[in-house]
Amino acid sequence: MDFDAFETELMTIKQKDPTLARRLWSYEQGGGLDTTIVEHEGVIYLGCNDYYMYGLDPKNGRKVWEFKTTGCINTIEPQIHDGVIFFGSYDNYIYAVEIYTRNVVWKFKTGGIADSSCAVSDGVVYAASRDGYIYALDEKTGHEKWRYKTGDIITTNLTVFEEKIFSGCFDGYLYCIDKNTGREIWRFKTNGNITNSHKFLIVDRIIFFGSHDRYVYALSVDKGAEVWRFKGGGGFSTTPALLNNMIIIGCRDGCIYAINKDSGHEVWRFQGQMKPWGFGTPKPLITKKSICASSSASRVYCLDHSGKLKWEFKTEDCVWCGPHYHDGKVIFGCEDCRAYAVDEKTGEEVWRFHSSLAAQKIPYVEDNFSPYEMEVRKSEDDTREGFEDDRYKINFGGLDGLSDSEYSTRSEYVHKSEYTNHSDYK
Repeated sequence: MDFDAFETELMTIKQKDPTLARRLWSYEQGGGLDTTIVEHEGVIYLGCNDYYMYGLDPKNGRKVWEFKTTGCINTIEPQIHDGVIFFGSYDNYIYAVEIYTRNVVWKFKTGGIADSSCAVSDGVVYAASRDGYIYALDEKTGHEKWRYKTGDIITTNLTVFEEKIFSGCFDGYLYCIDKNTGREIWRFKTNGNITNSHKFLIVDRIIFFGSHDRYVYALSVDKGAEVWRFKGGGGFSTTPALLNNMIIIGCRDGCIYAINKDSGHEVWRFQGQMKPWGFGTPKPLITKKSICASSSASRVYCLDHSGKLKWEFKTEDCVWCGPHYHDGKVIFGCEDCRAYAVDEKTGEEVWRFHSSLAAQKIPYVEDNFSPYEMEVRKSEDDTREGFEDDRYKINFGGLDGLSDSEYSTRSEYVHKSEYTNHSDYK
């Protein structure tokens, strides 16, 4: 081959205004505890990057149960129903494990990493994977009933409401699917990835969720019509919590926002540490007197209901695990390979649990949760005649190359909002 026939040239590339991006991951085995905690019959369950699902005594942090898979268990929320725990793993499998015997009832292999959370309803387990599919599986046998194809990676917490399933996706859509047939009811388009580590918040037939396009949305669950949207200073990759007439949500700009759930107006905000990704993925914990929120800045913050800081607890690494409340204690896992329990009133440590590996492996995450546009500039010494700037423009804004759904590729229920933005970020 004559390589002299090829031409190459170097150009300057810079990050510009937001449009759309996708996140790249690479996990190695480590001991970080990053999943949402679920409590069942006096035991708290949380997954770990060392491949284990752990069961701990919430009073003292003692390990009372464990089950090992062949991949990391990360970002999911285990689901427990009729004595069986359901969860996904980085080994691509969905597991159904009997808690009392630790026997595998069944496992179902997907086409990608299974770090979305299952939902169990009416004898069916609904699961999703980074292969872009939503699956309906028989709760007893794991046999597939149907599958629905989205346009990209799914890392979500599937949420069942009445006869509907809601799922976020990296293609920017919130999907509403018929839980019995797997057919699309509607979809709503945002301009960023939609990920949520907890169930979507649904109040008065309105579903609330955030997107990496920097907006929080309120939609009708029936037809996907937009009620309002709120703009923050960074992407939203977490689920809001309800406090009286407000929704409380963390943002990648390092703020916790309180938003009026009816109007979308900001009530107050708390500014925490921004780096590296602010209030990452966990849903805030609401107690009778406190708001507790985990942060990627290696902290857990505790606020009163007006947004004033009560205390903060410093860890040795990012806290992706949402706080869990048990008998006056705030419990959470951390990327530093520990789970912590701290006193809700004082923020003092009560106990800590170490996973099987002492040293964590930090995932490589290219920070492109925030959408972007690329611009390629002509070099200063380029003196060619007839130079056209247009030939150097790169557009990342389209989704034309994404796979189509086998059921529907277009929805009539994609609405544009007529409402104005109720945020300081304009």
